[in-house]
Amino acid sequence: MRTLQKILLDHKQHLTLPSEKLIQQLLRKLDNDSYLPDRKNAQKLHLLSTNEVDNFLLNCLAKYQLCNELYDLSNHDIGSLRAVWVVLSFSKNPEVIQYFDDFILENIRHQPAYLANLFEIFNFLKEPHPSVEQIKQYYDQHLPELPAYQLLKRLDIHPVDPLDWSISFILTTDGEWLTPRELTDEEKNRRYRLEMRLNSPEALNDTYSIEVSNDFSLKRKRIILKQSGIFTIDIDQMKFPAVELLNLNLFLTHVEQFLNIQFNFEKIAYLSVTKGIQRKKVEAWIKNRFVLE
Repeated sequence: MRTLQKILLDHKQHLTLPSEKLIQQLLRKLDNDSYLPDRKNAQKLHLLSTNEVDNFLLNCLAKYQLCNELYDLSNHDIGSLRAVWVVLSFSKNPEVIQYFDDFILENIRHQPAYLANLFEIFNFLKEPHPSVEQIKQYYDQHLPELPAYQLLKRLDIHPVDPLDWSISFILTTDGEWLTPRELTDEEKNRRYRLEMRLNSPEALNDTYSIEVSNDFSLKRKRIILKQSGIFTIDIDQMKFPAVELLNLNLFLTHVEQFLNIQFNFEKIAYLSVTKGIQRKKVEAWIKNRFVLE
């Protein structure tokens, strides 16, 4: 059982029976490890928000913050956090609003670990949340300096909503999205895919993710690069230069030379862009091996 979930379970008996039943409803949702509140199911959590429940959740969040797990993003209880935040987002309680204001300010001053989560949750609401403006002001100031936004500017691409957009694409060594079944083990070893996503800010202001892997190989190699860190499987991360989106061709050339492979740029295996982003401009940039004109 995850940490915040366990805190909710261990302390719910102190509530009145009606409130305990409401928390039990929340816990049943959290029993599903894949449960993650989104725009569709957020309204159901609205029914759990009462003064007693809201105060209880604030106390549980305070206890969770003491366990030193909150900012360990590789080990935090994001599912429970999002669920609790969604319930509290409907509250008009001044103490709840003050909690959000203080927590947002803490993220802004130290590290923007949860700003993207809170911004998304506040946008589930039909009316603007009192605390959302603080996040908007932060993003207005910092978006121009984030890598993906610098790239968009060079590509002359302007998303309809600068705080809600994405570009995703996949390149492979054979140009195919799916791995052909008839490949030999050696061919699987040498079949690599490069999956890249550019997006509006996520946790820690990440605006890009690059993954290079041969996932169907028995000799699996994998590297994932983000602004916030690097994850590798059987690849020495020290062998790779830092990623510069405005000079991505150099990074890609290094990857191809290191792995002794060549990605197929003429046949893009997969490409998806959100509404308002000019697909042809993205295609041209990719097919030009990420060289900017």
